[in-house]
Amino acid sequence: MVWPRDRRHSGTRAGAGVIGFVLAAGALAIDEHDSGRDLATYVRLALAKNPAVRAARNDVAAAREAQRLAVSLPDPSLSAGYFISEVETRVGPQQAKVGASQKLPWPGKLVRRREAAAEGLRVAREKQSAVEAEVFWRLRAEYSGLYAAGRAIAVNNENLKLLEHIESVLLSQYATAEVSQASVLKIQVERAKLGDRIESLKSRERTHAEEIRALVGGDTSLVIQTPARIESLTVDTSGLGGAAKQVNPSVLMSLHKAREAAARARLARQGWLPDFMVMTDYIITRESHSSMVSSAEDGKDPWAVGLSVTLPLWVGKKSSEIRSAESVAASQRARWEHAENVAAATAVSLTEDLADARRRIHLLEDVLVPKARQTLSLVQEAY
Repeated sequence: MVWPRDRRHSGTRAGAGVIGFVLAAGALAIDEHDSGRDLATYVRLALAKNPAVRAARNDVAAAREAQRLAVSLPDPSLSAGYFISEVETRVGPQQAKVGASQKLPWPGKLVRRREAAAEGLRVAREKQSAVEAEVFWRLRAEYSGLYAAGRAIAVNNENLKLLEHIESVLLSQYATAEVSQASVLKIQVERAKLGDRIESLKSRERTHAEEIRALVGGDTSLVIQTPARIESLTVDTSGLGGAAKQVNPSVLMSLHKAREAAARARLARQGWLPDFMVMTDYIITRESHSSMVSSAEDGKDPWAVGLSVTLPLWVGKKSSEIRSAESVAASQRARWEHAENVAAATAVSLTEDLADARRRIHLLEDVLVPKARQTLSLVQEAY
């Protein structure tokens, strides 16, 4: 099985580095006297208080400890026994014994366990990067939505003032029979519709504010204010599809899961290798006081050491464990390949969406807005 070696370690740092650079760049713009009002402040609060981010960090800490435990030996065992019927020996009757034992796995098994645990730690780190990236982009989306709702409310309030002005003009003209009642009613209907639209936008504004509050930890005392402006995000779309495979946390997480499963499959194949146990026993012997035993040997306590080896005789069980581990490894590798394909396709889709958004912005700024202003001037002159 061939892995992308050039991304084994650099991919994780690159994925975290891109996110970290974006977050750090935003953090530089924090205004300490404007707490709770800018995106950088919300990002800082989310990284500190968001439950999903805190859970991901705890997962990393747990995986780090699991990596240390993977190469640790099981606890030794102590044993003690008392001979109800004493064993008579030449140097005296054996009365009791104490012993200790330690299990030792085949040396290569510890290496495989360490490899699997190391990949598990990388999975947890990539998951943390994915959670932080998701929180960042959700914050930006909600923050942008809050800004858009605020701007829409401001524009519609201006339109409402304009309709109220036109309504007053029409009422004056209606009083002198220059316009019909239908014209006045039409303006009043449009004004009512616009008022309802403003209330709907205010509701959307409150929804975006609550979403931001939830993302930053649910602090009800935090005042979420509608921003007066928003910084645009510059995105270089060249080579985005290839870069997504190298730095996307979801892709890297699938890659490390596949490597972890491969290491566990290698560990399962080592199930045919035996494990060991070293033992020692110390037997307590009472003095015999026999004239045939010298004083140096009378009551001498024997000390024995031993070694036991497991016998992997259950062929069916071992074969099933190997097949199961290999199937999991093949499944995880397929998921990694699927994640790469999805990331590449998503990058293309986002590139097209970005190009379409830029086209519509150009249409609004260069065509529709100037024409609307010109139309507004003509309408005002007509009235």
